[in-house]
Amino acid sequence: MIWQSLREIEEERRAKTEALAKWRELLQKAETPSIGGTSDPDELEDEHQQKLDLTKHLVELQSNIHLARLDASLIRNGDFLADVSSADESRWRQYNERAKIQEEQDRLKVN
Repeated sequence: MIWQSLREIEEERRAKTEALAKWRELLQKAETPSIGGTSDPDELEDEHQQKLDLTKHLVELQSNIHLARLDASLIRNGDFLADVSSADESRWRQYNERAKIQEEQDRLKVN
């Protein structure tokens, strides 16, 4: 009975010691700034620089995509304008030809 009580007291003391050690470890982790599980300043700086580089690359890609879309839009608009211009020229030629034919018919009627 005494041995059992001493064993229980020892187990309780050991559990408290382990809990206190875990609590101290958690407190130390909370006080130490870390990203991704590291607290080494050089690693943090490298990760920060990589993040900046990736962000810059992403911005460049987005800009290139936007410019490509703009170019495609301008090409489509240019093709449309070229089609409209050629259609207008065709209509203008047809109008001129009809006017010439009409003049010719009017002259023939008068004679």
